[in-house]
Amino acid sequence: MKIALIADIHGNLAALDAVLDAIAQEPPDQIVCLGDVAPTGPWPREVLARLRDVACPVVLGNADDELLHPRPAASDGDDDTRRIREIDRWCAAQLDDADRTFIASIQPTIELPLGPGLRLLCCHGSPTSYNDVIRATTPDEALDTMMAGHDGEVIAGGHTHLRLLRQ
Repeated sequence: MKIALIADIHGNLAALDAVLDAIAQEPPDQIVCLGDVAPTGPWPREVLARLRDVACPVVLGNADDELLHPRPAASDGDDDTRRIREIDRWCAAQLDDADRTFIASIQPTIELPLGPGLRLLCCHGSPTSYNDVIRATTPDEALDTMMAGHDGEVIAGGHTHLRLLRQ
């Protein structure tokens, strides 16, 4: 089974359309979105509409959840953090009830069969928390904690904005 993974779109419709056009050149059996779809970009509603049109499974990212539960304006943190929160509050204000319902329906993990005896577990940060960060340098013990209770043979996650293959 050929699966295309997309993640961390962050409200960038132009980038999403470019990626979907590239994917269409060699259509996969399935597209899966690994979260953080609408916030922090100029087209939150349009990205949500496009993903609904694509009808691919989507997992909940930390920033997606913040659209439903916006954090208050931060007096703490650096200028970049305050700016991002302000942009995300604007993105949340753009959403209508259908957008909020769609986001609220997104699950934190999705499991897909890959073939006989193989499953793909999709998440954002880790299967345990969308805020977890998995890097090449993440200690095995920390990784074991993040994977606790989840046993997919292959796990795909977003969140870091970096490609990583780890065994």
